Amino acid sequence: MHSNGFFLNDVAGFLGGYYAFIAIMNGIAALVLWRKKDATTWAFVWSVFAGIMMIFASLALSGSKSMVPILPEAIRGLVNNLSGPVLYTLGTTAILVVLYVFRKFFVQPMVAWTVLNVSLLLLGLSMADENFAAIVMKPDNVPIVGLVYLLAFFTWVATKQAVVNDERIKQGLPV
Repeated sequence: MHSNGFFLNDVAGFLGGYYAFIAIMNGIAALVLWRKKDATTWAFVWSVFAGIMMIFASLALSGSKSMVPILPEAIRGLVNNLSGPVLYTLGTTAILVVLYVFRKFFVQPMVAWTVLNVSLLLLGLSMADENFAAIVMKPDNVPIVGLVYLLAFFTWVATKQAVVNDERIKQGLPV
């Protein structure tokens, strides 16, 4: 269910800026990739995504209950159903095993960038829900959200270096 109009008016400015930031971030990434002649496909993908994020920013700035992008009810229901203690623990463990086994795939920069963008998009869509926003935007919890992203980033950096070191060891090169 959508949040009430007062809440959406209060959060509209933040969401508009948030989606615009994602658009700018991807626009810069697209420009960098465009200059690399072998990455023009990815440049196109991130340019299109940046355009979509600007559309989302415009819709979010409207503050209109019917226009603000929100996470579909089916996905919210699925997440709620999968968030029980047993399923959550088993699911998290399974995800970590998959990430470990396929670490060479997940440390590729474009894969990591895609995962980052998907997570930022899901966070933005979730922020239009009043209950979620009340928890995440509480002053004590804002740094925690930032720390989660920092943890993911530094885990990615360390894992990428570990994959490089593993390859160097296989080749008999010093690490």
